[in-house]
Amino acid sequence: MGDNNDKEFLDEFDIDVKRLIKHLVQFIVIIILFNILSTFFRGKTILLFEEIISLEIILLILFGLLSLPLVGRLVADTRILIALLSSFIIKRFPGMTQEVHPLIRIFRDIVYIIILFLVSVPAIPLFSQYMVFGYHVTHIVSLLLLALLVVFLYDLSKNIFQLTHGHLKEAAAHFLKIMDKLNKKK
Repeated sequence: MGDNNDKEFLDEFDIDVKRLIKHLVQFIVIIILFNILSTFFRGKTILLFEEIISLEIILLILFGLLSLPLVGRLVADTRILIALLSSFIIKRFPGMTQEVHPLIRIFRDIVYIIILFLVSVPAIPLFSQYMVFGYHVTHIVSLLLLALLVVFLYDLSKNIFQLTHGHLKEAAAHFLKIMDKLNKKK
């Protein structure tokens, strides 16, 4: 892909990087606050409804509930970023252009996932034999292969949805017609 095609490709996605970074920083601050506050409550308990409950668990539940809206916003923001990265990576693999029928792309995604497993199983132990960097290289290679797996699974699920979306709408409309007829007969 040339620079012009990459620019057109990036224009397809509406990413507000400032908002994504803001939400990520807020989430990191919440995690840091939880870690700081949990050190004060570690090992302390409270008697609640005749049960001994750790204050750290109560704090964890409270921070979990408070961070739910922020996690939702982060997921919504990163969904666009994952779609961008997935499309960018998938287009680099042979035969994975948008012009190909979704069913063919589904089979190609499955083949690429199988190839990924067949390559990763013997490749990862090869790096562990190096004393100094083997452990770290093994983890880096494992994470890269995991990232590729996530990209292919995302593309696979997107193509399955694209293939079945119209049929599911038709089936739902047909089911609703039948239910309406049954309700009118009563």
